[in-house]
Amino acid sequence: MLEKAWVFEDFKSSQSLIRVGVVGLGSRGKGLIRRIQEIPGFKLVAGCDVLPERIEECKLITGPEPAYFADYSIMLREADFDAIVIATPLFTHFEIINSALTSELHIYCEKTMTYDHGQADHIVDRLESKQDIVFQVGYQYRYSKLYEVVAKMVQNGSIGQLVGIRGQWNRNGDWRRPVINPAFEKLINWRMYKDYSRGLLGELTSHQIDFVNWITGATPLSVIGYGGIDYWKDGRETEDNIQVVFEYPNGLKVSLGCQTANAYQGYQMVFLGDTANIIVGQNQAVIFPEEKFLEYGTVDGVTGATITTSDFKEGIPINIPAEEPTANALQHFLKCILEKKQPPSNAHSGRDCVYAVEIATRAIEEKRMVFWNELN
Repeated sequence: MLEKAWVFEDFKSSQSLIRVGVVGLGSRGKGLIRRIQEIPGFKLVAGCDVLPERIEECKLITGPEPAYFADYSIMLREADFDAIVIATPLFTHFEIINSALTSELHIYCEKTMTYDHGQADHIVDRLESKQDIVFQVGYQYRYSKLYEVVAKMVQNGSIGQLVGIRGQWNRNGDWRRPVINPAFEKLINWRMYKDYSRGLLGELTSHQIDFVNWITGATPLSVIGYGGIDYWKDGRETEDNIQVVFEYPNGLKVSLGCQTANAYQGYQMVFLGDTANIIVGQNQAVIFPEEKFLEYGTVDGVTGATITTSDFKEGIPINIPAEEPTANALQHFLKCILEKKQPPSNAHSGRDCVYAVEIATRAIEEKRMVFWNELN
């Protein structure tokens, strides 16, 4: 976990800035650009998108100084920078990562790392001979103090034996972006097309898969799942609702789901222990002792978290100051570049998520249990 003071203190003595180019200037790319500009030690020098209007929108954020390109390969050839941030649609990640590796750039790639497991294996293999390159995947909760505390609580037995995990990421909306020119429909609404995206599994559920992998120190053994296009009858190819159940070692079952036509309780994860339970949102967490363990006490000495006295029926808040996970993740990327270290969310953990998303996709499409080792 990176302390916020680090960047401001350590860069006072730095001799140079880490120059950054960003590929993909949609809503996520623009958000990353804003964060990059706020972090001392980073200098945005280039941006790229195939849609001219997105470049113009970014110029309003950055001013005229960064160079902008419509082709990332030209950006790699003509712009001079040290690190690339990839915020393009999933189906483009593999090609851009490979080009960036050839150019010896440090890489921050949004999730999911690649479209399929073969591509993920290839990236991991290439990085074996490029130990000096920092490669980070954009699973931002790996850099959240709240999520770090929850992970330690579960791992250290603060809720007893972990007996189950549930997660959801529900929204009420069609996920569709406006398209002025129909020729760009699949480029703009790529999340809805199977050749371009892994849909809800890749865009939302993979965050929770990564957190489960982190907490358990394991990867799934198998998965079953269902999904369908049952509400938004608009020509999309990826499901508008999914429910999957992974089996992890020691019989642990992990149930994850997404709805796009009902946002009840939005995002949450529930960790079920035999003495207590933790419910985690994006910025808050609450622990609920099991009734026969109301004498539960404190977790303070184990995790660095603090709890406040309240009615046990309301739960006990885990009081961690609110943070911005993306800013933390980018600061950690910078720190890893300077210290020549690999981040917690790296090519290996990114590959594990690619595998999990792929077997879950197969389970839904083929209506059967799919095993992890089918991909080996």
